[in-house]
Amino acid sequence: QKERGLGPTHTTSAVGMVKRQPFDIHFYFEEKTEHSALQVRSTMQKLFPMLRFHSPFNEPVGPHPLPMWEADFHDVSPECVNAVFGEVVSWLMLHRNGHPVLVHPNTGRPFDDHASNCLWLGAPLPLKLGSMR
Repeated sequence: QKERGLGPTHTTSAVGMVKRQPFDIHFYFEEKTEHSALQVRSTMQKLFPMLRFHSPFNEPVGPHPLPMWEADFHDVSPECVNAVFGEVVSWLMLHRNGHPVLVHPNTGRPFDDHASNCLWLGAPLPLKLGSMR
């Protein structure tokens, strides 16, 4: 089923998830912890080549209050998403090196996805969600 505003390649499944990019991972860092964050990113790129990794942002962007790098499940086949999600999140629980990490679904409702449908590893950060309403 196609959901309004998601574009031609983004359809929703029965549970309301965007099939082509069901989850995003935001891995936050500060200037003094950037090296550690990028080391985790490099390790994850080797361990989880099925994820799509975006270039790091060296300053806050959008609702995100700190610099971060992002990965998503864009290239994970729909039948493997649940298994890959479990592998990635359980690995991050133990190897995030103290960095805060936000994992959220993409349901087509960005405010809800970032505010209440999300999972935080570490202390949650105050996101700037006003523009998402």
